Amino acid sequence: MRDGGQIDERKPIMSKYIAESVLKQVVKRLNSSEVKGSPFFAYLILRRHVVLQGSPDELSITGKELSPAAQEAGLVDNSSSDYAYFSPLEGKYRKKRWGETNGPSDAINRWVSRDGGRDLVEKLEDRKVMTIRLLPFDPQAAVKLFNLKQSGRPDCTDFALWWYRSRDVTQLLDSQGELKADVVQRAFMSDLALDRDEVETLFSSPSAYASDAVIPIADVQANPKDYLPLPQARRAKEAEYLLKTYDTGSCQQLIDAVHESGYIFSESQVATFLTAVRTKPFLILAGVSGTGKTHLPITIAKATGSAYQVAPVAPSWIDSSQLVGYRDIEGTFHPGPLLLFAKKAQENPETEHFFILDEMNLARVEYYLSEVLSCMETMEVNQSTGRLESSPIAPESDSRYRDVGIPSNLCFIGSVNMDESTQPISKKVLDRAFILEFNDVDLTAQNKPARTPTVVQSWTAADWGADRIPLFGTCGLETDEFQAISALLQDINTIFRTGGFNFGFRLRNEVCAFVANARGLEQYFSEPNTCSSPLDMAIKSKILTRLEGHTLLFADILKDLRDLLTIDSGGDALSDAATARQRSLNKISDMSSMFERIGYASYWA
Repeated sequence: MRDGGQIDERKPIMSKYIAESVLKQVVKRLNSSEVKGSPFFAYLILRRHVVLQGSPDELSITGKELSPAAQEAGLVDNSSSDYAYFSPLEGKYRKKRWGETNGPSDAINRWVSRDGGRDLVEKLEDRKVMTIRLLPFDPQAAVKLFNLKQSGRPDCTDFALWWYRSRDVTQLLDSQGELKADVVQRAFMSDLALDRDEVETLFSSPSAYASDAVIPIADVQANPKDYLPLPQARRAKEAEYLLKTYDTGSCQQLIDAVHESGYIFSESQVATFLTAVRTKPFLILAGVSGTGKTHLPITIAKATGSAYQVAPVAPSWIDSSQLVGYRDIEGTFHPGPLLLFAKKAQENPETEHFFILDEMNLARVEYYLSEVLSCMETMEVNQSTGRLESSPIAPESDSRYRDVGIPSNLCFIGSVNMDESTQPISKKVLDRAFILEFNDVDLTAQNKPARTPTVVQSWTAADWGADRIPLFGTCGLETDEFQAISALLQDINTIFRTGGFNFGFRLRNEVCAFVANARGLEQYFSEPNTCSSPLDMAIKSKILTRLEGHTLLFADILKDLRDLLTIDSGGDALSDAATARQRSLNKISDMSSMFERIGYASYWA
């Protein structure tokens, strides 16, 4: 055990390693730093080399001599794995080994001719083997050489966790068997003989970690394939497989179970629901009364073993107190149903949780749900738990709920009716939600429960895609497909701009992620009389919801949209299925017909 950097070897402890969930976030954050990765790594390897050599005055820095230190940094690996040479500061894999004939020795040799480098090392020219003398640390020289800025420097604890990612950390545990952030950092500083001045120069300050933050650990070493991004060479080969892991293989069973529940839901509605949950945890189910909007998430939750809670919205809700909680006149905090349910989801991370707001637009949604909507945009990894969650929902509550955020296994689902008793839904809310409509009703349809109900194996939060495709980069798509969809959305945005309906990157990324998360479900989006696709559904539920107007200009916008979406755009990058847009075209046609009749049209009318 280690307490304050001291090791107590009296009691044997089983091997412990830094958890995979931690390493995923470490790699992501290190990659976001702006330091010059190769020289920075070389300097840290040099410092470790000094310690391994017993801190001599003169150092041999051939690749062979530096190999042990480079091995500890994970830059030398004798395996042929594609995952052997990842540099987290550069966010890429190295094609050549950073080992015996290149890498840190070459980098350090070039320093003597660079501004800043000559003030950190001195090259001794009169020796056959390249030797150097490490000079006293010069902060200004380091800033120049490594391009250090006030912001954008890596976090020291992050780098320490990366340094120890494949090593047993049992000797760093405290008496409670916990790994604390400050202990990891001190051990790293000791291994490289870094003093406080060097740490404050090279790394960000203050650290993102509290000194007593507990780092999640595991009994087995994390596999690099699980926490490193795919190498570019394998990304195209494995992308389809990775995306299909979001599909549990029991989608058809779930559809059968829903059909046997006694309610009438189409396959496309179920597929859209599943895909939307995996993309972003906020859905709005809209349509005429009595179509089962509230029953769909309940039925799916029961079939998959997920938890759910229904919260009927009242017209009197003007703030978040009814949902989140409030303090009474004596100062006692009373938690609301949402806060209690979020805490339950936080404590049961393996189970998906649906919080259902029944008739959510009986009150102004942005009034009572604004804080929650803001929290949704702050999802990040909790350093204490290693899980993805938002900032606290109620930071001013008491100690029981102060740290409760929105975890990744909590999804918000609202049912809305559009009639004289309801409130309009603002663009702020629509931009953050996927819309699933229940307006097309076939009153001749009938579902008969089977004699032997279909059994669906319980889905875990991981089956629902709790980690979710990141809403950045290509959003889980191959580059050419991402570019083709982006080009189509750019054309739509150009048309929208004339009427003030234009949108930003968030909607583009969510549309692309929706298409990515629908891998393996494409067949369910079309129906006998409707040729559709995940892209079509995403455009209809995310883009067209913004449309509303009463001028001739609005009529022109509808015509231009219809013409654009009718064209088989996208080229070879989009499959024939992806170019099917009948649902979007039908919606535009409905709005055009309404405009011709009454001189006004809206997605929601």
